[in-house]
Amino acid sequence: MVKKNRLYCDDCRVEIFVDLNMVMLRDELWEKVSGGRTKDAYCDCCIEKRLGRPIVEADFKPSEGSQFPIPCNYFWLMEKLSLRDNPITG
Repeated sequence: MVKKNRLYCDDCRVEIFVDLNMVMLRDELWEKVSGGRTKDAYCDCCIEKRLGRPIVEADFKPSEGSQFPIPCNYFWLMEKLSLRDNPITG
């Protein structure tokens, strides 16, 4: 039996999921958000609180050597766009 490591937000303790509330930010922005504690983990909501603004696509870490975005950033962006475009939730 393989035990998976779980990742939790260091601010609110919510579990972080790659396809839901995880983003990878540009290195210099992550340094700012984490206050230099680069091993910390934060969910998207806590990142936005720390930034004092919503996360935007320009905040994402570029995917080096690929024309495709980093998977967690792609999933996050698609989820946010679908919620925004939904007349019930957005």
